[in-house]
Amino acid sequence: MSNRTVFGGIKSIGFSIIIIAFMLIAAFASIRTGLISMIPNIAPVILVGGVMGYMDYALDFGTVTVMPMILGIAVDDTIHLTTHLKMGLEKYGTYSKAMESCFREIGKSMFLTTLILCAMFTVYLFSPMRFLFIVGVLVIFGLAGALLADYTISPALLNVVKPFGKEKEDV
Repeated sequence: MSNRTVFGGIKSIGFSIIIIAFMLIAAFASIRTGLISMIPNIAPVILVGGVMGYMDYALDFGTVTVMPMILGIAVDDTIHLTTHLKMGLEKYGTYSKAMESCFREIGKSMFLTTLILCAMFTVYLFSPMRFLFIVGVLVIFGLAGALLADYTISPALLNVVKPFGKEKEDV
């Protein structure tokens, strides 16, 4: 039964990735932008898998539920970042100025919401139940990884690929 649950969880992760990719494509009305936005959202899931391997945590019913949850939470910051970048590009004309404005407007709130979520899951670290302790560790690593990906990977990809078109030269 445990193997069936874990296999179902792994299928859930894959299904979550596909559904979120389609939703991002629809939200940005662009296949390219939607798929680019998926990269920083998959990074924390890979990080959580790496932490599980490094700390020798088993892939079980509890740990397999963390990855889709991290993916769902991570996509929120990515949507905010990408949307604000698009609006900043319309206003300022260059990706660098738009990204600077974007971080000035939402960078702090992204950090604070992640900090609050991590603080809430820190309570799990004091649980006598090993299952809850492991979930707390994985969620904290996943959320921190998601924020780090949105602070580093997203801006780099958006600046290189320039999914919203060329910069205005007269600005």
